[in-house]
Amino acid sequence: MLAGGTGAILLGLGALAVQPSTIRTPRRALRVLDVRRFSVLAAVADRICPGGDGLPSAWALEVPEQVDAFLDRIDPASAAEVGQVLLLLESGLLGLALDGRIRPFTSCSPEVQDRILDGWRTSRWTWRLAAYKALASAVSAAYWADPRTWAHLGYPGPPRFPS
Repeated sequence: MLAGGTGAILLGLGALAVQPSTIRTPRRALRVLDVRRFSVLAAVADRICPGGDGLPSAWALEVPEQVDAFLDRIDPASAAEVGQVLLLLESGLLGLALDGRIRPFTSCSPEVQDRILDGWRTSRWTWRLAAYKALASAVSAAYWADPRTWAHLGYPGPPRFPS
């Protein structure tokens, strides 16, 4: 009887690990990320730079695609680590262990996604904090580099020098 119970638990944990993601369709060919990782990145970007008050959303500025292009220009091992972090964040199994959730990150409500990201941002575990900082930095850099965000900051853009 114990073996049957253990098998059922393992089967349930396996089901958590392979739950389908809510997929976003990239608007241009991806260079590094697959569609699942891209979808997680898009959800993260939506939460870090949601837009509003005259600012466009990260999705409207194609921030996920820009971060994918950036990953294509860095060390391949580092880019692969970012991809692994995105899968860890998405995992219902890891979510159960770390955040008490069983749904993939992309299937959670925006409010739950905010709580999850805040847990990573304030974590005492160095790997989790570093992963959050890497994702937030990449998303924020791509977002605020877009000229459509500059007016909100009062930034007129780079100086123009006569040719």
